Amino acid sequence: MSRGDKRRLEIGMCLAQEPRLLLLDEPTAGMARADTNNTIDLLKQISDERDITIVHHRTRHARGVLAGTAHHRAGPGHTAR
Repeated sequence: MSRGDKRRLEIGMCLAQEPRLLLLDEPTAGMARADTNNTIDLLKQISDERDITIVHHRTRHARGVLAGTAHHRAGPGHTAR
């Protein structure tokens, strides 16, 4: 089973609990491009029905899924906004 298949299974298991908010930390980390695209497509479908919060270093992935995005930078050379 690919990393993407495992992650989509994990997401499905979470959805079975009918959460109001789905919080995902780097949901496409370490995936091949095809798995990344499939996972992003799944998250787009889910976002039509539930609120999703994604923490991701690749902001283009988060932007590809969510209608609204917020950016937070902190650490050396950055101040929290």
